[in-house]
Amino acid sequence: MIIYLLILLLLFVFSFQNTKEQKNSYIPFFACLLLLGIFRGEYVGTDNEIYRDNFNATTMNPNSWSTYTEFELGFSWFMALFKNYISNNFYVFRGGIFIVFMLGINFLIRRYCKNHILALFFLILFLIYTDAFNLMRQYTALGLSCFAIPLLLNKKNIIFYEIIIFFFTFLIHRSLIIMTILPIFIYVNSINSFFTKDKYLILLLCFSYVCVFMSDKLYQLIPFLSENFAFLGERYVGYIYTSIDSTEQISKISSLFNTIFAIYLVKICPNSEKRNLFFICFILSICVANILGAMSALFLRISTNLALFKFILFANIWYSIPNVKDKNIYRLIVCVYGIVLFFNAMIKNFGDVVPYDFIF
Repeated sequence: MIIYLLILLLLFVFSFQNTKEQKNSYIPFFACLLLLGIFRGEYVGTDNEIYRDNFNATTMNPNSWSTYTEFELGFSWFMALFKNYISNNFYVFRGGIFIVFMLGINFLIRRYCKNHILALFFLILFLIYTDAFNLMRQYTALGLSCFAIPLLLNKKNIIFYEIIIFFFTFLIHRSLIIMTILPIFIYVNSINSFFTKDKYLILLLCFSYVCVFMSDKLYQLIPFLSENFAFLGERYVGYIYTSIDSTEQISKISSLFNTIFAIYLVKICPNSEKRNLFFICFILSICVANILGAMSALFLRISTNLALFKFILFANIWYSIPNVKDKNIYRLIVCVYGIVLFFNAMIKNFGDVVPYDFIF
């Protein structure tokens, strides 16, 4: 845990530099995080063994793919190509897909963040960085999808955005399908303007939290979900059916904590940010997590796709609140919120990222 804390402290201190110094500091900090991820130890993160077993069994023959657990065809094909033409060492492959994720993050930070160092600070504080050690396929898909965000934000290119997201969904990780609905929230004016109406957003967030206590009612949706989402494949349809027997649902306390913070953000966030993709994704991520997490913790992966962008949102709001007092209160609250989540995750060791060690 100490290495994460040290980096967090340094990033926080360096985030107060002037713009030119921040840009100079960003490259070594980013390189450090990149190398820590690439050279993390054999057991840092979950599913290392099953990924390694699949990798070792994979050849260019499709019959060898997904020997131990099902991977999307595109990911298996990429794994076979990597093993055949680049390296047959699993840890080189694991480092390679982490690079893909971090390049996507770098692209977002450089294009949309006001303070690059602060963005890295929130990337770690809100566990996105360490989650990438665990959800390897999903974060590879998310890293690639980052490069499609400019297409989404240009109305003329929505079709290209949809094609790219569908491509990454079915080739790398099917949970990414939820990102295909984002144009509706950005370009359908009646829906987009909804996010500027505090009262309705707060009601939506409260309703989503009530759903945490309504698992039995939500389970009645299983036949509908399994029938209409059969295209996701047997593995994911199986998750839907087995959710009723799941022993792990979203924590009611953490859900309440996240919902309260989201309500606070609704109240404090400037209207200029509320129609923004990153704000919309954050609100949707809380609602999706509350509703689907009540059925099974496995479904939290769907909200993870939307929650990715919160590190940019939090970093930009750091500067965009006009009132100085409100701005300082926000800075304190967002840091406390992140610290509570961070220490809770590190102490409970969600994803086996503690202790950190090197592959060497």
